[in-house]
Amino acid sequence: MNREQIINQLSRDNEYHNICRQIGRDDADDLYQELMLYILEIPEEKLTRLNESCLKCFFYRMAEKQYKSKTSAFHKKYRREAEIIREHANDIVAIGQDTGIDEDVINDVVAAVQGLYWYDRGIVELYAEKGNMRTVSAETGIPLISIHGTVQNARKAVRAKLKSHA
Repeated sequence: MNREQIINQLSRDNEYHNICRQIGRDDADDLYQELMLYILEIPEEKLTRLNESCLKCFFYRMAEKQYKSKTSAFHKKYRREAEIIREHANDIVAIGQDTGIDEDVINDVVAAVQGLYWYDRGIVELYAEKGNMRTVSAETGIPLISIHGTVQNARKAVRAKLKSHA
């Protein structure tokens, strides 16, 4: 089998998705995507040898390593942010209860958010309501990385609007 056939086999065989569901549960789709990116970078000779020996064994081992390792690309992209939020949840709640922010600033932020593109504004409003990008992703069916990018770009746009008004 050549590289293209092996990749097609990986993408069509549900067993590879099931491996990610066993290991990552809620993060299965993101884990699968990261593993596929990793596999696409493997040279053709090595990929052929893996396919001849036990590609599913390799895939399972890589899924476990990516999910459980604190230094993996998957952990840095998807799991680290959630750990930081859980670690500082009480501090975040305390900040939200007593903002001490001037009403004019809050009104300026609301006006800046209202000036965003409708899609960005909708994602930001859902994120503010749910407080979690994973929840927004799960409820909308939009990939987590897209939600993250939209929220980051909206933050930059709101900051730029606020700086221009200051």
